[in-house]
Amino acid sequence: MTRRLGLILVVLLVATLPAWAESPVIVQSSPAHLDACTPINAQAASGSQTVLTIPAGSGNQYVVIGEIDFDNVVATALGAALATTNVTTTNLGGLKWAVSLPTTANTNYPRGPFLYPSGLRAVTAGTAVTITGVTATANLTQTINACYWLATIQ
Repeated sequence: MTRRLGLILVVLLVATLPAWAESPVIVQSSPAHLDACTPINAQAASGSQTVLTIPAGSGNQYVVIGEIDFDNVVATALGAALATTNVTTTNLGGLKWAVSLPTTANTNYPRGPFLYPSGLRAVTAGTAVTITGVTATANLTQTINACYWLATIQ
């Protein structure tokens, strides 16, 4: 009898092993994808500096960025080449990109996309993020694009 009971227990154990080996199920109580990006962009008039401001969330929410890109478009030749200057940020730990441009007319100089698959998190919660384009230059149009979401991070 004991031998028979032991055999039954082994059979039951082997039969239930696949269920125990499955990965845990992720439960999401929000109907929206929690890291779905909201696109945002900014473009200033030709000859002006562009500033993109990603709005802050509530006090304990961080801005999390999935993608950043920017374009510098020269419609009419620049008076002089644009010496190295930077696209700068606030609330992203000093992140910046160096840019220099020749004088060539009718040329687009895209940078990016800079992708952050797991998210680039702002340094301070409840605070906006800004991305500021290169120095204002006559005949230069700047566009800055980003994709972000807000997240409460413990």
